[in-house]
Amino acid sequence: MIYKGKYISLKEVDVKDAPIYFKLIQKKKLSLYRPGIEKFLLSEGQVAEFLHYRQNILPLVEIETFIYKKNVPFPIGIVGLLGVDNFHKRAELVLTMWNSCLKAFFETVVVSLRAAFLGLKLEKIFFLVSEKNKDFLNFLQKRKLSPEGILKKEALDPDLHTRYDVFRFALFPDILSDPRFLNLQRHFDVTT
Repeated sequence: MIYKGKYISLKEVDVKDAPIYFKLIQKKKLSLYRPGIEKFLLSEGQVAEFLHYRQNILPLVEIETFIYKKNVPFPIGIVGLLGVDNFHKRAELVLTMWNSCLKAFFETVVVSLRAAFLGLKLEKIFFLVSEKNKDFLNFLQKRKLSPEGILKKEALDPDLHTRYDVFRFALFPDILSDPRFLNLQRHFDVTT
């Protein structure tokens, strides 16, 4: 485990996790997280090759961690820093949870942002929110977070085969000193 917290534990995905990763692909748990992955990774062996290949790319371009809830043996989600751009010091934060609670979600966000900004020294993290996710968009709006852009018909719904808009948000290291973030951080006892 790379992190054990109040509500969750995070474990970096590695080659030994190929059976779990493949099972998640088969159950379509990763379809929004990694659209189309089920068309390319068709066996546990292919997943193991993919994870091995990615693990050996330097400089680092992706980090994925499984999210575990206390006393639950199977992951409740996955969080990744994808497309790590070491030159521009930015990456995309991608997070999906399928058996979660709000506390687990927010603890994952806090830990991920601290790791990105303090650990990896990134200077910009962006994330996408579907136009369909009205509750989360309202949550962000209430906290005065505005999208830096709207990407028209950016995503394809794998089940309905229709396109939809996504909102692109960005966060910067100064979020770590924002009182709202500090309050969240204290709630989860995340200080290292």
